[in-house]
Amino acid sequence: MSESTVSMEALKAFVRKEASRFLQQENVTSVGIGYKIKDGKPAQELSIQFTVRRKVAPEGLESIGATELPKSFPHQRGGKCRPTCSSATSPPRCEK
Repeated sequence: MSESTVSMEALKAFVRKEASRFLQQENVTSVGIGYKIKDGKPAQELSIQFTVRRKVAPEGLESIGATELPKSFPHQRGGKCRPTCSSATSPPRCEK
């Protein structure tokens, strides 16, 4: 299954099913779908986007009671992994 065959409906289903789990972390303020940001510009690649109160290096997460967000998630039917993007500002600033 190629990336292009992952439908918007499948991404929406993932967010509906999994968002509440991520939103239990106090630092995570939203979970949604959007285009990945590369070099400050939207790319052609859809991603699951997390908005956080503040970005924290992995080694500092425990001090704010948070765990690391996934860098990607597998498509529910075994297809290609979908990237994620986190942002403390708008628009999201993400790196590959």
